[in-house]
Formats: sequence, C-alpha cells, structure tokens
Amino acid sequence: MGADYNGSRYAPALARVFETVAERYSDRKENQNAVDFDDLIEDTITLLTANDDFREAVQSKFEYVMIDEMQDTDPSQWALVRLLAGADDPTTPPNTDTFDANLFLVGDEKQSIYRFRGADVTTFGTAREDLKAANGDTVAERDDEYETDPAEVELTGNFRTVTAPREFDNELFERVFRPFDEQREPFRSYITVPQRGTYGRNGGVGFGRVPPRP
Repeated sequence: MGADYNGSRYAPALARVFETVAERYSDRKENQNAVDFDDLIEDTITLLTANDDFREAVQSKFEYVMIDEMQDTDPSQWALVRLLAGADDPTTPPNTDTFDANLFLVGDEKQSIYRFRGADVTTFGTAREDLKAANGDTVAERDDEYETDPAEVELTGNFRTVTAPREFDNELFERVFRPFDEQREPFRSYITVPQRGTYGRNGGVGFGRVPPRP
C-alpha cells in the first residue's frame, strides 16, 4: 500500500515525460520522412481499408497466407493478416463470404516471449475462434473424419527428444502448469494447458545414444 501510494506521486511526471518523448519522436519521423514498424502496420491497414479496388488487387496476389509464430503477434498484425487473406473489414471476425480456406496459422501460446514489444498472446486465441467461425460449415461436414476439431490440429510429435527426457518433461510440466487455485483456471485453460509430447522418431542411430567411434 505504501509503495503504491508513494509511487503514484511520480505517475503524472512520467506521463509528461512520455508525452514529450512521443511528440519529439513523431516530429523526428515527420522531418526525416520516415516510418517505424508500427507505422508500417497501421498505414498499410489504413490503405487497404480506404480503397476497395486496391484491397482486392492486393488480396488477389495471395492464394494462401501462412503465419508462423502466431503467439507473438498483436491485434494490429492480425487485422492486417485478415485483410490480406480476404476480409473486407479488419475490425470484425471473418465470415465464409470474405474468408476462404486460405489461411494457415502455426504457434504455441506457451512460447510467447515478445510482450515487451506489444505482442499479445491472446491474439492467437482470437484468431483461432475467428477461423472456426469462418469455417463452421466445413468443420461440421468433416467432423466424422477427425478425432479432434479439423480446424485446429494439435502437434505433439517430438522428433528430437528420445524417450527418457521426453517423459521427464511431460511429468515436470504437468506439475508446473497446474493452477494454484480455481481463480487461475481460466488463465491456465487459455494459455498454459500442459501438452504431453509423443514419440515422433522412427529409428535413428542409437536412439539417442552416442555412437561408437569408428
């Protein structure tokens, strides 16, 4: 309580510093006719949404859109991806009329590490639900062919680790990701659900043992 009270006195001063730095940074970019990473994303979204003909021309160049490391994207990047993949409006979930089966996402929420530069791990969950909604009819038609949701495939095969360390990891992280109480359950179920690795290697020299010298 004391630390929060004492620290609150400095909040207005820090806000003024931030505002001054932001203004000077913006002026410097304008004077040098430069853009930064965030500008590239936001300006592209603005351009695509402002002109229907231009957006459709750009979309026609992308037969498929494949995104890796989806857990390290932010909402603006996901909005841009939606536009490139066929959506008309980046602020609303895609639908079957504007969002064909041309988008493929790969990621792991447990490996999200770029929060410091604005990445939001929950964007992956939003994207997953958007794609399920956009492909609802297709998913319903193919349910009988899959043991799990065909719109979401879980990759558990480990092609690097041999049995002993893989089983150790499975047991360790089963404990690490357990919630401390019921209040943490929604967070755990959304981001840190333990995933048991399976054996993906079919043979190999010594199955992980060091081969003898010739």
